[in-house]
Amino acid sequence: MRDELSQPTALNGPLSILLEYLNSENDVLRTAALRAFVCLEPDAAVKRQALKDALLDPDPDMRSDAMEALAKLATPEDAAIIRRSLEGDPVREVKIAATEAMGRVAQGEDIALLRALTLSRCEDEVAWEDELGDWEDWLDVQIAAIGALGDLAQTDSIEDILAARDDEMAQTMDIPVFEALGRMGTDGITWLLAIIETDRPLARKRAVKVLSKLARDAMRDHTDT
Repeated sequence: MRDELSQPTALNGPLSILLEYLNSENDVLRTAALRAFVCLEPDAAVKRQALKDALLDPDPDMRSDAMEALAKLATPEDAAIIRRSLEGDPVREVKIAATEAMGRVAQGEDIALLRALTLSRCEDEVAWEDELGDWEDWLDVQIAAIGALGDLAQTDSIEDILAARDDEMAQTMDIPVFEALGRMGTDGITWLLAIIETDRPLARKRAVKVLSKLARDAMRDHTDT
């Protein structure tokens, strides 16, 4: 038996109806109601609570839709439940959205987990659909973790994401790594400039493209380079 979603008081109209449908036993109806619900503009706390409740739904489509929506408006107080989904929900889409959400709310041990996921599957902490190890599933989460660290401007993680780029199997890491560096301020820009001066031609081209998108003020001290 699935848990009842929290029912805020003093709600009426379409919002109230949709909250009732979110408790339906019909998977298709619940998913449709959730997608309609996220298009409305109820109280932010009401929306976040309904989305967090939906993360416990038995239907993986419901959970992935809920996490994708929550990732766009999560606050630090949502970090624990987002991490719970990242670690415990084996569904790939849920993990990717949860990792992206961490880019808004992660701190402390959450950041340590993101850093670890840039380098390995962290199988002692994280559940995966394919117990034998699906490299592509982890690759998608790895890319999301690199992006989240960039969003958080975690300069302490630069060595980790550069190590992910150097992995012999990581053939597509240049773009997510360079984009993350571009969001890390002066430290990230310094690395991108070094890549322009020393790396292979394709990597230099990709680094220049990232730098070209940065704000003019961010590049003012580097015009000579």
